Amino acid sequence: MKNGLTSFLTGIILGGAAALLLAPEKGEDTRKKLKEQAQDLATELEKQAEIGKEKFADMKEQSGQKISDWKTSAQEMAENAAKNVNNTVENA
Repeated sequence: MKNGLTSFLTGIILGGAAALLLAPEKGEDTRKKLKEQAQDLATELEKQAEIGKEKFADMKEQSGQKISDWKTSAQEMAENAAKNVNNTVENA
């Protein structure tokens, strides 16, 4: 995911820069296009950051649930082991 996003952003930047440098336009028009492309890039980065935050929150929630499940399972195993030890001692 990280490499894909990095490649995508690099392509946008390099493509935009090449197009602007090779286009025969006035400086004012070129600056306007650069500003628009920078705004588009900022918008895309914000979207990607939001997606990343959502995925992180989901992963955090899932890992918390797994830890809770493991804790419950470990407690049940410990209780069963204690019962088995007590039964063994009582029967001995």
